[in-house]
This record gives sequence, C-alpha cells and structure tokens, in this order.
Amino acid sequence: MLDTLAGRIGELTACTEILQAAPRVPFYAELTDGVRQHLGH
Repeated sequence: MLDTLAGRIGELTACTEILQAAPRVPFYAELTDGVRQHLGH
C-alpha cells in the first residue's frame, strides 16, 4: 500500500499531522524524533 502514490501521500499526511500537533499533544511530542528520522530516509 505504501508503495503507491496514494500510500505515500497518506504517509506524509500522517507525519505532517503528528509534527504539527506535537506542541499541543504530549503523545505526538514523543513521536517527533521517530517521525523526523523516518522522513529522512
């Protein structure tokens, strides 16, 4: 699924939502390092 254009767009959307919500949601704040590392690949 993630090998498709739609899958990649969904993945990037989820990562963006996590990074934008991190300042307001402690759970997302804990995920930011992993999300940034994932996006760096």
